[in-house]
This record gives sequence, C-alpha cells and structure tokens, in this order.
Amino acid sequence: MRWIIALVIFLALEIYAFQLVRVLSRGHWWKWAYPVVSLLVISNLIIQFAINSDRSAVSSARDFAVTLFLAFFVLKLVFFLFMFGEDIYRFIKGVFISLSRKRELDESFLPGRRSFIAKVGLAVAALPFGAILYGAWRGKFNYQVRSYELTFADLPEAFDGYKITQLSDIHVGSFENKEEVEYAINLANEQQSDAILFTGDLVNNMSSEMYGWEEVFGKLKAPDGVFSVLGNHDYGDYVSWETPAAKKANLQELFDIQKGMGWRLLLDENEKITRGADSISIVGVQNWGAVAFLNTEIWIKLRRV
Repeated sequence: MRWIIALVIFLALEIYAFQLVRVLSRGHWWKWAYPVVSLLVISNLIIQFAINSDRSAVSSARDFAVTLFLAFFVLKLVFFLFMFGEDIYRFIKGVFISLSRKRELDESFLPGRRSFIAKVGLAVAALPFGAILYGAWRGKFNYQVRSYELTFADLPEAFDGYKITQLSDIHVGSFENKEEVEYAINLANEQQSDAILFTGDLVNNMSSEMYGWEEVFGKLKAPDGVFSVLGNHDYGDYVSWETPAAKKANLQELFDIQKGMGWRLLLDENEKITRGADSISIVGVQNWGAVAFLNTEIWIKLRRV
C-alpha cells in the first residue's frame, strides 16, 4: 500500500512538472527533453544501487545518482506547488464566476498568467536545485568556524572562558578525499579548545566505513579530551543484517574504533572535569524510543562543588 501512495505522489509531481515545462516551451519540441532527462535520472539511480549494493562501501557514482535524484525531486516539488496552486486558484475563480453567472473570462484566466507563474516557479526551483548540487560536490568542503559565547549566572569562576569545539554528522562513508577531511581536523585543533565534543553520526551505516580513517580522526586533540555520543546512523538501523549478532558486533566495533582514536564515548554516562574546587559534568545520552530520528544529545552541566 505504501508503495502505491508513493507512486501516486511521484506521478503527480511528474505530471505537474511537465505541465510547467510545457507552458514555458510554448509548443516547441524541447518540452519532451524533460521526461527523457527525468527517466534517465531515475534509471541511473536504480542502476547504481543495483551495481553498488554494498552500502558500507563508498561509491561516487551512487552518491552522484542520489544527489541528482534529490535535486530533481526538489525541482519537481517546487514546480508542483506553483502549478497546483495556480490550478486551485483557477478552480475557485471558475466556481465563483459560475455562481455569479458571469460569462466573461477574468483576466486571471488568460494564458499569460499561467506563463508568468511557470516562469516564477522555474526561477524559485533553480535556487534549491543549484544549492543541492553545489552542497554535494563543493559545499561539503566549505568549512566554517562559527563562534558563540554562552553566559551562565552560576558558572564557576574557574571555568570562565572555558572553550568547547563541537563537531557533528561527519558521515565518513560519504568522503573519499582524506586531504580535505584532514584540513577540517586541523581547523578544529587550531581552535585550541579545552574540550572537543562530537555529537553523533560518525558513519552512514556501518563501522567498516571508518577503516583507514582512524589515524585522521585520531588527530583530534584537546586538553580535557574528545567526547562523543552516537547518532541514529551509528546504530546500523538502516542496514539489513544477516543476524542480530552481526548488528551488535558492528556497533561494538564502532565503540572500539572510537576508543582506539582516544575518544571518550558516553553511553548514558557522564564525565567530570575539575578545576580546583569547581567541576563541570559532560553528559552523553543515547537515542531513545522505538524509532529515533534525532541525533543523540550531548551537553555541558555546570555545577559548583
């Protein structure tokens, strides 16, 4: 039943997207280029997942196929919103005219209006379409350091100016270029923070994605340590395991890898950092609930001894 609903939604998007292209093409042959391109994008996605079925292995071709599909899907979604919204408006106006017994067409029903809406829809859709493509290939290496100053009325004086660097959602299985990733690691170390917090999703699906990356991420250093928690992807919930034992072994391996890198993985645990008579507790909480979509949380708890 679910696949039928998904198919109906997808077909609706395709039909309305084609309508927008058809309006802009004004009857020219190139309107048929859209369904051809759309079919190629979908076919490429299916083929790449068939060829590269091992989700633990990095595949540039598969990632390219997924990114292209998502970019076109967002494009079609925006097309749908504009064209469907226009149809609803026309329908309401048509009912109003029919009930008021007006026989002349309102100017809003002229083809020029639909053409204008189509052009606006195309312009708006181009923004997320381009952003997705840029983000997938170059944006992911556009590292930025964002600095925030937090104030607490009861902050112990010994921790005034305490500095934390927070990293999250590495998804290492999506990377191949170690030099670019090493640059990010060095950038984090350059902040000279007292502690580094990694807040989940080290891998996409499997611990094996970390093979060969241990030395790179092991370079993260801070005086009080590197602390981490698990994200929803780290648990291996999105992989069909042969046995429950295999899934458990995968998670244990991820535990061991983080420990080997010198990270302190917090599994419903806390770690106290002391400065003289004062201390703070770094608390790490695991995902909870039958289905968890949000990353595990990690926070700083301040208290005076």
